Amino acid sequence: DAAALRLAARQALLALPPGAAWDAVVPVPAHALRRRERGFDAIGRLARAVGRARGLEVRPLLRRTRPTPTLSGRGRRERRLLLLGAIASGAAAGRLLVVDDVTTSGASFEACRRALLGAGAESADLLVVGVTPSRRPPARDPGGVGGRGRGRLSGKRQRGVVGAPRVC
Repeated sequence: DAAALRLAARQALLALPPGAAWDAVVPVPAHALRRRERGFDAIGRLARAVGRARGLEVRPLLRRTRPTPTLSGRGRRERRLLLLGAIASGAAAGRLLVVDDVTTSGASFEACRRALLGAGAESADLLVVGVTPSRRPPARDPGGVGGRGRGRLSGKRQRGVVGAPRVC
């Protein structure tokens, strides 16, 4: 709904580091099923709100090259395989801020980033409104040979992502 989208855009803008410089905002192409369910392109609207607030052009450079099944309930590996070659980019240049509504495994962003960098972008960062928590607990770090370390918890993170909304 529109009110929730405005709130999400405000929260996303607060997550942007001051002084961070991008040349344009790029929305992740919405899955056709999600667009039909919502009746509008929420990610596109979010990207436009971010672009307006930061004075950045919104460039819809990414497109889905083929339909993909919904990624909901699928593991990271399966998501990556389903998205392999499913997203392409028109000619890209500069430092791009990719905007998405939610990330679970990072597979969608990886596919978008690969397409953008392959099309000439200098860099691609992600701004995401929500993060789906991992269903697996972080692995316990035994702390070195013989497991005599501090036993601290360690877990994979997406390139420095620490809170939602997030920029990575």
